[in-house]
Amino acid sequence: MMQAHRIFSLTLVLLFTIITYGYGDIVVKFKLPSAKNLAYRIISNPSVFNDYKGIILSTGKLDSVGEFTTSLKLDKEKEVVLFVGNQYYNLWFGENGSFNMVEDQHTLKFAGAYASENEVLYQTKLMQPYTLPGYMAFTKAQVENHSKMLDSLEQHRMAVLGDYRNKLSPSFYIQTIQEVINFSLYKKSQFVMIYDMKSTELPVNYYDFWKRFKVLPDGVISKNYLGAIGDYTQFLVKEKFSNTNVDRVTAIKTQFKLMDSLFFDKPKTLEVVQGELILFYIQYMDEVAMISALKSNYETKYPNSPYTELLEAKWLKKNEQYLKKPTFSLKNTKGESVSIESFKGNVVYIDFWGSWCKACLIEMPYAKMLRDKFKNEKVIFLYLDFYDTKDLWIKAIKAHEITGVNLKAEAADEKYFNEFFGIKNGFPRYAVLDRNGFLISTAAPSPSNDGVVDYLKRILQQ
Repeated sequence: MMQAHRIFSLTLVLLFTIITYGYGDIVVKFKLPSAKNLAYRIISNPSVFNDYKGIILSTGKLDSVGEFTTSLKLDKEKEVVLFVGNQYYNLWFGENGSFNMVEDQHTLKFAGAYASENEVLYQTKLMQPYTLPGYMAFTKAQVENHSKMLDSLEQHRMAVLGDYRNKLSPSFYIQTIQEVINFSLYKKSQFVMIYDMKSTELPVNYYDFWKRFKVLPDGVISKNYLGAIGDYTQFLVKEKFSNTNVDRVTAIKTQFKLMDSLFFDKPKTLEVVQGELILFYIQYMDEVAMISALKSNYETKYPNSPYTELLEAKWLKKNEQYLKKPTFSLKNTKGESVSIESFKGNVVYIDFWGSWCKACLIEMPYAKMLRDKFKNEKVIFLYLDFYDTKDLWIKAIKAHEITGVNLKAEAADEKYFNEFFGIKNGFPRYAVLDRNGFLISTAAPSPSNDGVVDYLKRILQQ
């Protein structure tokens, strides 16, 4: 017979309600006055296998003072994510206990089981990473400032972890150390990629940060470690071909060989890293022969991997999309309806963008140069705006001199464009239709890509 569970009380600025808890459940109570009457959901394990929607642990609504209490069933200590309104909180819980989180004058306070772990997440901003300055808070010329910010952030995070070391569970401490170090490495690498910076634009010895990269024990996969592995092996490829112009396919094949060598005794890690990369290539690239070869090799190495089944499903779906004709009509800046079918006889290069998307706007000067290169060719440059008001859309067109065909999608159009073009996978996104109106790519090169001109010329010649 189950023993009676101990009842205890906690006091933290406010008086907390006494909570009982049972084996296999952690009871969590939140008081967030800024989120009164809002809906919430708590998830775990967001991944490619559930379209990053995660496993739902609890859903409901905060009451009129911003409180809710719920119990979660977890099989082990892990990160869970609380979504409330337009905010989210990365949290850390285990199988049982009682936890309280209170918002007090814009500060979060914690008590009960895993209070120390969540205090560390909060103080280091790992709980709400979106509150940190993003890449676009820095200009291309501020690469050193961005790097110094990351160094300072890492030092602060390591200091907090040191202060709480004896109060933290071993699994939390190990995972968080990995996240902190690889966060810095990955973000420094991504800054250069996002701004497409050449080596001549970087400080001397900028890439010395990769000397800190370490291969972790097999099966250890944190979000930023996964990203760091991909970028580190790309860096090794660039070093290998530093004095040679190498095409993208050769670079990727070389990267996979480097991974096989680097993780030869880490099969679980390699399974995840390469599975994730091939999924990325299926979504964002059109190198059919290369992807088919990588996929086939992966299936041979990991026949029973859940990635193998997912890769096959994604590959089939992508191939089914191609050689179909999209049919839609959207309004231009004058309010006139324009049908995609009116462009038949031309190659159509579609740019999915929005005034809110800074990465999209970075591409616009390159887009202007691309239009100029094909001004006497049968190529239509079609710019489809999403998630903007009409005023913001028109202002952005004028500000960035977007002189192609401009059409605006509305909320009712989003489902169609997601199913046909996969817009939920992120912006900017580029697609191409051939002269007969058939879709031949949802992952075309961006305007800044060195290969985009040759790519469009090949399609014109078909």
